[in-house]
Formats: sequence, C-alpha cells, structure tokens
Amino acid sequence: MKGMPIRLAAIAVGFLCSLNTLTAEITCDPPLRLKPVRCICGRLTDPTGGRIPDINMVVLKNNVVVARVTSGPDGKFQFRDVTAGDYELSVQSSDWLKFRYSIVVTKPRNKCGRRLEILLEVGGENCGSRVIKQ
Repeated sequence: MKGMPIRLAAIAVGFLCSLNTLTAEITCDPPLRLKPVRCICGRLTDPTGGRIPDINMVVLKNNVVVARVTSGPDGKFQFRDVTAGDYELSVQSSDWLKFRYSIVVTKPRNKCGRRLEILLEVGGENCGSRVIKQ
C-alpha cells in the first residue's frame, strides 16, 4: 500500500504530460473513382486554382508509355488517338507530387466531353495530387 500513492502520482504526471502534446492528423477524401472516358483530357491546377503549364504527362498500358503530351499555357491537356482499354495517367515533375491514376477508355473519340480537373500538390504535407473533378 505504501507504493500506491507513488504509482498514482506517476500515472497522473504521465496523463498531464500527454495533455500538452498536440498531434495533427490530416484526413484525406477517398480517391475519386473515375467513370470510363471517351477521351483523356482536362486541366492541371495548383492548390490556389492556378493553371499549371508545361508539365509532361504520359498514358501507360501495362507500365509501357503509349502516349505523351505537355500541358498548354492554360494547363489544359488532351491525349489523341488512344484506343479503348485500361490505362494509367501519370504526371511526374520535380516541382509537384507524383500523380498516377487508373483510367478506362471506352468508345474512344478525339472530341472531349468530360474533362478531368487534376490538382497537383507541392511537398508531402497533404493528401497529394489527385483528380478533383470529372
């Protein structure tokens, strides 16, 4: 019984010390599940809504590059002549977090109806680059 007050004091000190420790947790939205597209096109934006020009992008099939484009001055991009199938859209730049997303192309055409809005993020402090609108 003599040691009981000391143990309780130690537990209380540990509890009080833990109250001074603040932790931050970032909660990310689940990735947007993309509907099949007829044309792979859209726009690259930064967290402020600004357009991101001159970014090299590739479409891969089984990790093999099948098409390449560079985003225009307004951040827009479009891959032409992509056949039907399952692909990955990849953006990699030294200034932005890597972006890689699965895309299914059905009934392909070169006219874009539904555009992707891709948010590229800087650094690793947040949820990372992702599709924010389709």
